[in-house]
Amino acid sequence: MHPWQTPVFFNWFRKMLTGLDSKNLGKYLLMEINKDHLITLEKQVSALISYLRKTHDFSFVLGNIKSTEEIITFTNKFQFDIIRFNFSQIKELQGMPVAKDEVAKNDENATQSHLDLLKSKQIRFIADDISDATSLTDAISIGAEYAMGEFIGEPVTQVDDETNIESFEIV
Repeated sequence: MHPWQTPVFFNWFRKMLTGLDSKNLGKYLLMEINKDHLITLEKQVSALISYLRKTHDFSFVLGNIKSTEEIITFTNKFQFDIIRFNFSQIKELQGMPVAKDEVAKNDENATQSHLDLLKSKQIRFIADDISDATSLTDAISIGAEYAMGEFIGEPVTQVDDETNIESFEIV
């Protein structure tokens, strides 16, 4: 049984956050939710997102995405702040037109891509497989706000070891 299937995790986490409201932890932490958990634990995840967003202003990352259809499905059901996936999927979203009924009613003649629609919802993107300068440039030009991968830096096994950590801000 997965820990989220019982109220134990939720109650434990709520207890851990008690008294920390003034610290505004959500400003400093992102919570990544694996899309596989969304499939089986939709009700629990929805409650967790709602509670943590409302009480501590947490931001949420949709992770482990395998297809653009999953992105569309889960961003229609849940309010995510960031999507973490392969940057080639951003290209796919850019090429997928939005159905007329999904476009804002005040702009019925507009044709926009799913990428445009997600960006209009203030969703940001993490390109997760940057292996060289070309893929980094492609991810930036397509619209990824963040990048991860072998080209950005080597995996770190200890959080306190800062010798090999590099950070780039994509503007």
